[in-house]
Amino acid sequence: MRFGYFALLEVPEWTTDEEVLRTTLDVFRLCDDVGFESIHIAEHHVGEYVCSAPQLVLANVAAVTKRVRLGTGVAVLPYMHPLLVAEHYAVLDQLSGGRLEFGVGRGYQPIEFQALGWR
Repeated sequence: MRFGYFALLEVPEWTTDEEVLRTTLDVFRLCDDVGFESIHIAEHHVGEYVCSAPQLVLANVAAVTKRVRLGTGVAVLPYMHPLLVAEHYAVLDQLSGGRLEFGVGRGYQPIEFQALGWR
């Protein structure tokens, strides 16, 4: 059996984005220490979640972990130029020693499309 961790990085009213990112990094480090197979994070740009740049968060996770696989669940392709997506995640894969699991999607929340200027 394999275990993975999926994180939405939700920010409850009683805390801050920074605190959620810091404590989540501790959780991800623990996942690596106890033998989890993978960590996947979701991309969200508005609302109660705090991960608008999953490639940056995962680069930080790569720096503090040794073997756990790192993934997007999912990177939302319509939000960014395809060449930039490919470049950013290729660099992440290199920095992590080939540990990236790259998942993509089309997005589903109208509020996020509206916030980014898409109708």
